[in-house]
Amino acid sequence: MKETFKIVKIFLFLLLTISCKNEIKKNGVSIIKEQNSEKESQNINNSLSIPFLNKNLLEIVKIGNEFKLSCSEKSNKVNLKSNSLFIEIVEPTKYDVEKIEESNDRFKIYLKGQLFYYDVILIDRNLGIYYWKNLLKKDKKIDSNFSFYTIEEVKLKTANLEKENCDENNEISNWIGEYYLELSSTHGDNKETIDKYRIVFKDLKNIEFSSNNHKYIISGEFFDEKTIQGDISKNDKNEKSAITSISPFLSLIKDGDNYYVTCPLITQGAGFSSTPYEIKKVK
Repeated sequence: MKETFKIVKIFLFLLLTISCKNEIKKNGVSIIKEQNSEKESQNINNSLSIPFLNKNLLEIVKIGNEFKLSCSEKSNKVNLKSNSLFIEIVEPTKYDVEKIEESNDRFKIYLKGQLFYYDVILIDRNLGIYYWKNLLKKDKKIDSNFSFYTIEEVKLKTANLEKENCDENNEISNWIGEYYLELSSTHGDNKETIDKYRIVFKDLKNIEFSSNNHKYIISGEFFDEKTIQGDISKNDKNEKSAITSISPFLSLIKDGDNYYVTCPLITQGAGFSSTPYEIKKVK
């Protein structure tokens, strides 16, 4: 009887031991899976082919169609790691990366606890230039104040970028905006009409001038500290005529808080005109 009881105890002990081992084994696998899952989560961004990952980037500026070094005495820096983003634009800030999405040389970087994200667009692979577009998550509106261009620091020598003209840049910023002009004019049929003109000054090399049904792109330069003069670089009709060959085609003058324009197309009668007209800045 004692022998039977002893055998039963041994059998129960072995059964309990096997059961415990299985439970430990199961828990062990679960822990490993959780650890692996966490590791995979941490390395998920590493699996993407992000060309600027773990590289020092410096902010640059775009003037017209050219990239230049900023006037700032201290270059702003950006550095993306798999789990964090360091940006020194206004002040040094470190963000935790929530996820990164890749699509056709574009990288959407979502940041934990932030109402915005960055849509990073590859501009020039050879020079390592990217455009960091700051977008609100809610409506995907761009915040231009916190959007910027960068270049890989190691490629600065290869790019050989010039430094922007700081004095000229201040003058350009005074011109950026939209301007309108309406003129009552009489042409060959002696009928009075209202001609409308619109100027959109984006930068010195990209000034849109619209006259009735025509649109021209003007590439300008400073004639003096108050005057910008420019010639047609492109027109919507791709036409060549006596008008498009006039140089300078457009002159913009700033006198205190007042803005003026001179253009052969802006006239109140027949023929061309060199009369300056005051234009109203609306934006």
